[in-house]
Amino acid sequence: MLPHYSSHTLGVGGVVIHPDQTKVLLIQEKFAPHGVVNWKFPGGLVDQGETLDKASAREVKEETGVDSRFVGIFGLRELPTFRHGQGDLYFPCLMECIGSTDLNMQSSELSRCEWLPFSELRQTKFYSIANQVMTNIILPNVSDEGKWIGPRGV
Repeated sequence: MLPHYSSHTLGVGGVVIHPDQTKVLLIQEKFAPHGVVNWKFPGGLVDQGETLDKASAREVKEETGVDSRFVGIFGLRELPTFRHGQGDLYFPCLMECIGSTDLNMQSSELSRCEWLPFSELRQTKFYSIANQVMTNIILPNVSDEGKWIGPRGV
């Protein structure tokens, strides 16, 4: 029997690779938890009835102004207790930039929004889940020349 209530929140992070294959789109929140400002992927909660692909594209567009297309899911992070006693499922999603790379930052929520070169990522501070994705998925898929060699859109 299924519960009559939500047991988890669903979140997405849009990992958008720049068309020149040398940068990734990252943001910093204006109101950082515990006053610590680190980089993360554009993202947020999935709306009721929304699919992961639509949510990740929507969040990237809302926060950065960049149009993107869902390519796939990099992984899953589960927290058994997150907010209000509910669990949280977070899906980092590979996204392909499908339009202009010009940024239009959502200034009400963000303090920074940038295409960061892969060459600078090893010295960059990330929030926990973004750090795990960066260390275990993104950086191993960057060539010695600083170009993305990982999965691509079809």
